[in-house]
Amino acid sequence: MKTILIVTDDVGLQTQLTDIVASEPMTPHRVSTGAAGLDWARSHQPDLILCAATLPDRDGALFVTQLRHDPTTAALCVIVIAPAPPPSRSPWDANPNPHPDDSSDRPLPPTANPALAINRQLAHRPDPSPDTDQTSRPSDHDNCRQLMNLGANDVLNCPLVPAHVLASIYARLQQQEAIQTRYVAALRHAAERMNRLERYDNLTHLPNHILCRERFEGAVQQRIRADQPLSLIHISE
Repeated sequence: MKTILIVTDDVGLQTQLTDIVASEPMTPHRVSTGAAGLDWARSHQPDLILCAATLPDRDGALFVTQLRHDPTTAALCVIVIAPAPPPSRSPWDANPNPHPDDSSDRPLPPTANPALAINRQLAHRPDPSPDTDQTSRPSDHDNCRQLMNLGANDVLNCPLVPAHVLASIYARLQQQEAIQTRYVAALRHAAERMNRLERYDNLTHLPNHILCRERFEGAVQQRIRADQPLSLIHISE
């Protein structure tokens, strides 16, 4: 079974993530601090880490950075759980009715043109105040990109949807398995090549003395077990 490390001190989030992970053939393990998460990841090598963006001893960005800078944990998959984004605020919310005595806010007569009335009301709207400008603050997209650039494999925002969490977990696990399969195949190919270079002549591609000795010893042991003689022809130069 896959092991999932959950790193958060939020009891509600910890419980929710544990229930989501436990609903699948996966084993959750919970810790409350970034230091404990790093130690457990180094010693147990979990298949995936679910980390809150805010921890009591560090934030999620520092936790991800420390994971990636440690050779023993650099390849681990990590998903950061970010808090819910603040509700979007319109620049008109601070002063929705700047001209209470203006005739444009009075009920329109039944015969008035609605399009003209809307244009007249929009004309009295004030320009957005600099205090309500949101461009100076980092957006949720910017925070997400920062975490991804530091090495997070995914970022999920609260409130969590179990189906979305599981989809992200399985996507990262499948990606990790594909990478491992590729490296295992490369290692197997390299081992086979080294074996051939060791036992075959590089110029003639014929078996060398190492392979001849191995095959001869194998044939001798086979004849001994079968209690049969072994014919041997020796050709001298």
